[in-house]
Amino acid sequence: MIYNQLALVYIQRGELNKAEEYLKIGASLKQDVTQLYFNLALLLEQKGDFYFAIDNLRIALKLHPDFMVGYRLLYQIFLKMGLSVNAGQVSAYMQRVENNEIPSSEEIDKLFEK
Repeated sequence: MIYNQLALVYIQRGELNKAEEYLKIGASLKQDVTQLYFNLALLLEQKGDFYFAIDNLRIALKLHPDFMVGYRLLYQIFLKMGLSVNAGQVSAYMQRVENNEIPSSEEIDKLFEK
């Protein structure tokens, strides 16, 4: 998708706000692009917008519950936020995915409960 590619160019140039703009446009046009939501989450994490990053990871993981890279980023964000219990839960999900035990949509929602 062109918006994702443009955003990656802007990220490489250090223009995070411009990259975020393109990722949001892409997300609004096509609701099922896991990589786009992940890239937006990664960008937001880099900017320190952890809660918005988590929101985008939720979408990505619900679209593809076996998306290991998404779990890894979620794990890192929870650690940065000092939420070690939540990070431990994510680690358990990662172990399940590695064992081809793919979590259901309802189980993924539990990762994001407050």
